[in-house]
Amino acid sequence: MLEKLSVRDKFEYVENDLAIVYTGEPVNDWCELRGRRVAVPNPITEGIGELFRELYTEYCGDYTEFIGRGSVYLTRIHHREIPQLLQNGIIDAGVVWRTKAIYWGFKYTAPPRNKTGKLAFALMPWASEEAARLFEFLRSDDVKHLYEKYGFKWVAKP
Repeated sequence: MLEKLSVRDKFEYVENDLAIVYTGEPVNDWCELRGRRVAVPNPITEGIGELFRELYTEYCGDYTEFIGRGSVYLTRIHHREIPQLLQNGIIDAGVVWRTKAIYWGFKYTAPPRNKTGKLAFALMPWASEEAARLFEFLRSDDVKHLYEKYGFKWVAKP
Protein backbone atom coordinates (compact mmCIF):
# COMPACT_ATOMS: atom_id res chain seq x y z
CA MET A 1 0.00 0.00 0.00
CA LEU A 2 2.92 2.36 0.68
CA GLU A 3 4.16 2.03 -2.89
CA LYS A 4 1.22 4.18 -3.97
CA LEU A 5 2.24 7.05 -1.66
CA SER A 6 4.94 9.67 -1.98
CA VAL A 7 7.05 9.32 1.18
CA ARG A 8 10.33 10.76 2.43
CA ASP A 9 11.43 7.45 3.96
CA LYS A 10 9.94 4.10 4.91
CA PHE A 11 10.94 0.76 6.34
CA GLU A 12 9.31 -2.55 7.10
CA TYR A 13 9.63 -3.43 10.77
CA VAL A 14 7.67 -6.62 11.62
CA GLU A 15 6.03 -9.67 10.13
CA ASN A 16 2.81 -11.24 11.32
CA ASP A 17 0.50 -13.94 10.03
CA LEU A 18 -3.28 -14.20 10.01
CA ALA A 19 -5.45 -16.01 12.52
CA ILE A 20 -9.11 -16.82 12.99
CA VAL A 21 -10.47 -15.86 16.42
CA TYR A 22 -13.68 -17.55 17.47
CA THR A 23 -16.15 -18.39 20.20
CA GLY A 24 -17.98 -21.70 20.43
CA GLU A 25 -17.04 -24.39 17.94
CA PRO A 26 -13.43 -24.22 16.65
CA VAL A 27 -12.80 -22.81 13.21
CA ASN A 28 -9.85 -24.73 11.76
CA ASP A 29 -9.67 -23.41 8.22
CA TRP A 30 -10.50 -20.28 6.20
CA CYS A 31 -13.26 -22.09 4.31
CA GLU A 32 -15.01 -22.95 7.60
CA LEU A 33 -15.88 -19.27 7.98
CA ARG A 34 -18.70 -19.78 5.46
CA GLY A 35 -22.08 -19.85 7.13
CA ARG A 36 -20.89 -18.26 10.38
CA ARG A 37 -21.38 -14.78 11.70
CA VAL A 38 -17.93 -13.46 10.89
CA ALA A 39 -16.06 -10.16 10.61
CA VAL A 40 -13.24 -9.65 8.11
CA PRO A 41 -10.94 -6.68 7.53
CA ASN A 42 -11.73 -4.47 4.55
CA PRO A 43 -9.30 -5.23 1.69
CA ILE A 44 -9.75 -1.76 0.24
CA THR A 45 -8.38 0.01 3.31
CA GLU A 46 -6.16 -2.57 5.04
CA GLY A 47 -3.34 -4.86 4.03
CA ILE A 48 -4.63 -7.58 6.37
CA GLY A 49 -7.92 -7.51 4.48
CA GLU A 50 -6.12 -7.85 1.16
CA LEU A 51 -4.17 -10.85 2.49
CA PHE A 52 -7.36 -12.52 3.69
CA ARG A 53 -9.09 -11.89 0.36
CA GLU A 54 -6.15 -13.56 -1.44
CA LEU A 55 -6.24 -16.54 0.95
CA TYR A 56 -9.97 -17.02 0.69
CA THR A 57 -9.98 -16.76 -3.09
CA GLU A 58 -7.07 -19.17 -3.44
CA TYR A 59 -8.40 -21.87 -1.10
CA CYS A 60 -12.14 -21.38 -0.75
CA GLY A 61 -13.52 -19.80 -3.92
CA ASP A 62 -15.40 -16.64 -4.73
CA TYR A 63 -14.59 -13.94 -2.16
CA THR A 64 -17.35 -11.67 -3.48
CA GLU A 65 -19.92 -14.39 -2.88
CA PHE A 66 -18.51 -14.96 0.62
CA ILE A 67 -18.79 -11.31 1.71
CA GLY A 68 -22.16 -10.99 0.00
CA ARG A 69 -23.72 -13.27 2.59
CA GLY A 70 -25.69 -11.48 5.26
CA SER A 71 -23.60 -13.09 8.00
CA VAL A 72 -20.31 -11.42 6.99
CA TYR A 73 -19.36 -8.03 8.44
CA LEU A 74 -16.73 -6.13 6.45
CA THR A 75 -14.97 -3.71 8.80
CA ARG A 76 -15.84 -0.08 8.22
CA ILE A 77 -13.26 1.58 10.44
CA HIS A 78 -10.37 -0.81 11.16
CA HIS A 79 -9.74 -4.48 11.89
CA ARG A 80 -9.51 -3.50 15.57
CA GLU A 81 -13.33 -3.50 15.50
CA ILE A 82 -13.25 -7.30 15.51
CA PRO A 83 -12.27 -8.00 19.17
CA GLN A 84 -15.17 -5.92 20.48
CA LEU A 85 -17.62 -7.54 18.06
CA LEU A 86 -16.48 -10.97 19.26
CA GLN A 87 -16.57 -10.02 22.95
CA ASN A 88 -20.10 -8.64 22.58
CA GLY A 89 -21.39 -11.77 20.86
CA ILE A 90 -22.17 -9.94 17.59
CA ILE A 91 -19.95 -12.33 15.62
CA ASP A 92 -18.78 -15.91 16.13
CA ALA A 93 -15.42 -15.54 14.38
CA GLY A 94 -13.12 -12.94 12.89
CA VAL A 95 -9.89 -12.56 10.96
CA VAL A 96 -7.07 -10.79 12.83
CA TRP A 97 -3.30 -10.79 13.08
CA ARG A 98 -2.05 -13.70 15.20
CA THR A 99 -0.52 -11.26 17.69
CA LYS A 100 -3.95 -9.66 18.24
CA ALA A 101 -5.48 -13.06 18.95
CA ILE A 102 -2.77 -13.71 21.54
CA TYR A 103 -2.98 -10.22 23.05
CA TRP A 104 -6.77 -10.41 23.49
CA GLY A 105 -6.62 -13.98 24.83
CA PHE A 106 -9.11 -15.33 22.31
CA LYS A 107 -9.32 -18.91 21.17
CA TYR A 108 -7.76 -18.90 17.73
CA THR A 109 -6.50 -20.95 14.83
CA ALA A 110 -3.68 -20.03 12.46
CA PRO A 111 -4.35 -22.45 9.58
CA PRO A 112 -1.26 -23.95 7.93
CA ARG A 113 -2.35 -22.45 4.58
CA ASN A 114 -1.68 -18.89 5.59
CA LYS A 115 -0.16 -15.60 4.54
CA THR A 116 2.31 -13.34 6.29
CA GLY A 117 2.15 -9.59 6.11
CA LYS A 118 4.81 -7.01 6.80
CA LEU A 119 4.04 -3.80 8.61
CA ALA A 120 5.89 -0.61 7.74
CA PHE A 121 6.50 2.86 9.08
CA ALA A 122 6.61 5.79 6.68
CA LEU A 123 7.72 9.39 7.02
CA MET A 124 5.67 11.77 4.90
CA PRO A 125 7.35 14.53 2.86
CA TRP A 126 5.85 17.30 5.01
CA ALA A 127 6.86 15.71 8.35
CA SER A 128 8.48 17.96 10.95
CA GLU A 129 12.00 17.44 12.28
CA GLU A 130 10.46 16.16 15.51
CA ALA A 131 8.58 13.54 13.49
CA ALA A 132 11.82 12.64 11.68
CA ARG A 133 13.57 12.07 15.04
CA LEU A 134 10.69 9.89 16.21
CA PHE A 135 10.82 8.00 12.92
CA GLU A 136 14.50 7.17 13.56
CA PHE A 137 13.67 6.08 17.13
CA LEU A 138 11.24 3.54 15.66
CA ARG A 139 14.28 1.61 14.35
CA SER A 140 15.71 1.25 17.87
CA ASP A 141 16.23 -1.87 19.97
CA ASP A 142 13.73 -0.47 22.50
CA VAL A 143 10.97 -0.55 19.88
CA LYS A 144 12.19 -3.92 18.58
CA HIS A 145 11.96 -5.48 22.07
CA LEU A 146 8.47 -4.04 22.59
CA TYR A 147 7.16 -5.60 19.38
CA GLU A 148 8.91 -8.92 20.03
CA LYS A 149 7.35 -8.99 23.52
CA TYR A 150 3.94 -9.25 21.82
CA GLY A 151 4.96 -11.98 19.38
CA PHE A 152 5.89 -9.99 16.29
CA LYS A 153 8.90 -11.07 14.23
CA TRP A 154 11.21 -8.08 13.83
CA VAL A 155 12.48 -7.67 10.25
CA ALA A 156 13.82 -4.09 10.25
CA LYS A 157 17.42 -3.73 9.32
CA PRO A 158 19.55 -1.59 11.66
